[in-house]
Formats: sequence, C-alpha cells, structure tokens
Amino acid sequence: MKSNLNKIFESMLNDFKMSNGFSIEDALDEIMPQIQFEGRVTKSQMARQIIRGALTTLLNSKDIYSYEKGKFVSIENADEQQLMHFLEKAKRDVEAADARKAKAEEKMHQISMAWDEEGHFVGFVIPEAMTI
Repeated sequence: MKSNLNKIFESMLNDFKMSNGFSIEDALDEIMPQIQFEGRVTKSQMARQIIRGALTTLLNSKDIYSYEKGKFVSIENADEQQLMHFLEKAKRDVEAADARKAKAEEKMHQISMAWDEEGHFVGFVIPEAMTI
C-alpha cells in the first residue's frame, strides 16, 4: 500500500524538529486526513498490513526469519543460501546498531545541562552540529 506519507512527513519535519515535544496521536490527527493511497484500499487490506507486521515480529522472536520478500524459514531449517542471507543481514544489523550506539554516545557527551544553586533546571547547550 503506497501512500503520500513520506511527502507529508517531509513537509512537517521542520515542525517536529522545532517542537519542544509533541504527541504522536496529535501528529496522526493532522496527518491522517491528508493521507492518500495509490488505488483503492479496503479495511481488510489495512488490517492485513497491521497483522503482517505483528506476525513478522512474532516469527522473528522465535528465530523464524525472512530470507526473501514474503518468504520465511526457521533458522534451524534454513539451507546454505538462506543462512548466507541471514548472515549478511546480521552483519548489516550490527553495523546499524554500532552506528546508533556511536550517535547515542556522541549525544551523551555533547549535551550539557545546567541547574541553579537550588537545583532548578536553567537550560542546556546543544552543539550546533547536532541541530543540523
């Protein structure tokens, strides 16, 4: 189900970034009336998409993974080609996790917070490089 979500998101991204906090429910309230799908989309198609995501999560939690689009196999029953796919995916996942960890560690070291003598939060400093 293709939609215009990416376009809507890009148009709202600056507002998200500039906000001091927002509710995902409020964002959905604003986004949903603007969503347009390619072709006709039924309730059952939407429900199927939601269940597909939940089922994929459940399968993965039991070591049953996708080896190509829409095809799954238990890691215990995987053949050589499927195992190679899992290995490559695992390498990409580790690289992505390492990148997320490095970014989180960078944030920890770059954000400075300040409190007054009475313990009240008075402000913070975020380096300009993080706001770009």
